[in-house]
Amino acid sequence: MDLTSIAGFIIGTLCFLWAMCWTGSAIDPSKLLLFKDMPSVVIVFGGGLAGFLTSFKMNQCINTPKVVMKVFLNASPDMKGTISKIMEFGVLARRDGVLALEEKIPEIKDPFMAKGFRMLVDGVASEAVEGTLDAEIEGMGKRHEGGQKIMERLGYYFPAMGMLGTLVGLVLMLANLNDPSKIGGAMAVALLTTYYGAHLANLLCIPFECKLAQRSQEEALYREMVKAGVLAILAGESPRQLNEKLLIFLPPADRAALEMK
Repeated sequence: MDLTSIAGFIIGTLCFLWAMCWTGSAIDPSKLLLFKDMPSVVIVFGGGLAGFLTSFKMNQCINTPKVVMKVFLNASPDMKGTISKIMEFGVLARRDGVLALEEKIPEIKDPFMAKGFRMLVDGVASEAVEGTLDAEIEGMGKRHEGGQKIMERLGYYFPAMGMLGTLVGLVLMLANLNDPSKIGGAMAVALLTTYYGAHLANLLCIPFECKLAQRSQEEALYREMVKAGVLAILAGESPRQLNEKLLIFLPPADRAALEMK
């Protein structure tokens, strides 16, 4: 569970709700009705959905809820724990040989790490191991880019539809200048479509895209570290050399506890 994403979403929502309900001296929830306008909702959400469906394949559209949930549910990789596990494997391989790692592979929960050590045990050449793991990392990056692109496009479509709705509202307003009773509804469309689009883009889509990009960077760094560990063990490097290579992937402040004395 990502507490910062949840906190940001809740704080942002509460701030807007407070501002909408504040009368200058008290909170009046009935003021929220001023921000309700169905034509604006239809223009922004309907137009955004139309652009979204036109831009992406059906399987990408169906998987969008899963992409959104990654913002809130995915935890950062356990870099320190993984380093400790790789060091354990490195010491075992140095002492008893690479084949001794075979019985340890079922303990590995991460499929990427398990694949690397399985190839190591199977005697796959170093170049082939590196090529396979690099391809896995690149493929993961491409998949993650797809999710980020969805949020990026939605962050573009919603404000754009808001601006189009503003133009629609202005046209309706100018067409009804002789009937003051209709000007208010047209003005509401003009203003609220812009608000809805900007709100969705800046409170949801753009922050979600940013968080997904961070998730992808963390996962890529984690996999690069695993690859470096697997290749170092395959090359027969000493535990100290292995330790130094793995610690490079940690911030300096986190290295002291894992450094070999």
